[in-house]
Amino acid sequence: MANPALVLALLIAGLLLTLAVVVGLIALAVWLVVKLVICIAAFIGAALAGSIVAIIALVLVVLALALLGWFVFAVHRLPLVLIGLGKLTSIAAIPFRVSELPGTVVRLGLRRKQMEQAVAGLSKRFTIGGRTADGYTFMFGADGDDSYTKLSATEPEQFSMAWTTFGGVEQRAAPLLSLWSATLTDKEVATAQFWPTIATYGLSYNLIILEKVSPARADGFKSDLGAVWSDEMQALQAAGELFVIDMTFFARFPVASVAGFPRFTPATLTFLKRQAGALVPFAIRVSGENGAGLQHFVKADAAWLYALQAAKTSITVWGIWLGHVWHWHIPTAAMQMTMFQTLGARHIVRQLFGRQSKYLIAFDQFLLLAWQIAPPTSLDTSAQFLRMMDAFAAGRPFFADDPKTALETLGLRQEDFTQTAPWDQYPVVRNLLTLWDAAERYVGTVVDANYTSDQDVANDAHLRAWIAASGDPAQGNIQGLPAMDTKAALERVLTSLIYRITAHGTSRMNQAANPALTFVANFPPCLQNPQIPSPTEAIEGPSLFAYLPNTGSMGSLTNFLFTFIFSTPYESFIPLAGVEADLSFTGANALACNTALIQFRRDLEKFIDLWAQEAKVQGVPAQVHQWELNIET
Repeated sequence: MANPALVLALLIAGLLLTLAVVVGLIALAVWLVVKLVICIAAFIGAALAGSIVAIIALVLVVLALALLGWFVFAVHRLPLVLIGLGKLTSIAAIPFRVSELPGTVVRLGLRRKQMEQAVAGLSKRFTIGGRTADGYTFMFGADGDDSYTKLSATEPEQFSMAWTTFGGVEQRAAPLLSLWSATLTDKEVATAQFWPTIATYGLSYNLIILEKVSPARADGFKSDLGAVWSDEMQALQAAGELFVIDMTFFARFPVASVAGFPRFTPATLTFLKRQAGALVPFAIRVSGENGAGLQHFVKADAAWLYALQAAKTSITVWGIWLGHVWHWHIPTAAMQMTMFQTLGARHIVRQLFGRQSKYLIAFDQFLLLAWQIAPPTSLDTSAQFLRMMDAFAAGRPFFADDPKTALETLGLRQEDFTQTAPWDQYPVVRNLLTLWDAAERYVGTVVDANYTSDQDVANDAHLRAWIAASGDPAQGNIQGLPAMDTKAALERVLTSLIYRITAHGTSRMNQAANPALTFVANFPPCLQNPQIPSPTEAIEGPSLFAYLPNTGSMGSLTNFLFTFIFSTPYESFIPLAGVEADLSFTGANALACNTALIQFRRDLEKFIDLWAQEAKVQGVPAQVHQWELNIET
């Protein structure tokens, strides 16, 4: 143990040295500022003395500084043509604001610091390939040795290595370990748990993905599937009991390679039926890019467990990039950009939408620049991400992303998913609809307070300019926005935007990730082998686990999830001083608007409490300030 006197002496010396360095830097900064002021004064003096060259130079310098300030501090649309992506014409505008980058870097750095305790709690020990270490070492390496991160699991329980002991997560999750491990070894358990896992735990991935097969869709499937379309499928469809999860969208995209390992998102088509009151999968089609390696699996096949994991993988990737990022980030950021460009700070729409419009543009631009922070999917570059967003956006109107519109499009009815309470067989839908209804009430009150008639809306030139800019292909490039000539049209647009931002807050709550998403085989972000096996090939145990995320990919996912759930929001939806604090609306109708804001906060508190009960975690006041006001990450 070091001598205490020596330690004290070193501390004092360090403090004195630090003080000297700080004083020196301050003195240097003052000297530079004084010299700069003297130079500028001399330059202006020369201009005022009548030198034509100096006057022209001064004007050019001022114009250059003004242009630089506009470029740095204003919000702009990223010109995709300049980065070789000019053919992407369907995607909503990608905004950027250079001045926000430094703050974003600092804030994300602080978040890494905040999650240190949770990361340190990855202390449960595992043995893989004859090597015994804690979960942290397997997922992140040790002392420069990254060989630990290149291993495939050998036991199903190892997919729980992201369960941290911090905050009692691992302890609370322990009762689920045997059940979820069995989904990797037992076909009956895996089949039974497939739909409940998605329907219950997919909230932060916005997993409204199930479709009831209509007669028109059935005709299409008959044509595409040929002999695979069975009499059972036909009978189920006729009885209104055939459902599908269509992830064939991913057939457009290639396999990626990261750190020497493939990352594959299969294109899957999963058929489900009702069985003893539950929805169960019974047939899954899996293919690669452009249909490569196409195979059709049924429950009796030896490779059925593989097919279920392939379907889970495509659903997870859909949830990450389309359900979450497209629905909640991309159109929202584009309309924030046009709002900042067209509406003044006192306009009621700017007060309503703008109060939840910090940080998103800054984070999205940082994600594109620092793609290594993205979750470990088959999108290994930001250019691939933008191509996927463009493909998804093609022909997709703005309101298609709203939950009620999605349910109607997919043919899903409340009575089909209700046993004892509305939507209790699809809790993701129930929860998202609860948030939608709260946003709709809030927006409706604010609009009613500020627009007494449809004509008031139609007469608002600034409002019309915002919507026009948002729909302009050269500006926001949002498809399907309505004309601003009725209160109903305005309420629908604003409800959609406020809902998207507010629903994103689900991803900040601990139960959004723990324990279901952190048991990585429940929602795998990629397959690490792009070869699709024959249905008759026995894929089980280590041969199945080799397809699933390896220890390094589990680490990347854990880092991504922990950034959300183990860091504090920059600004909480519910103020620390309570629901009646920090009331932001001003103007003649501020009282009605702020009253609506208070009620919106109370509605969210109630939702947080209900979701906590569902997830069997502590309710309000626990986590009440964890819900973010803005989309931050």
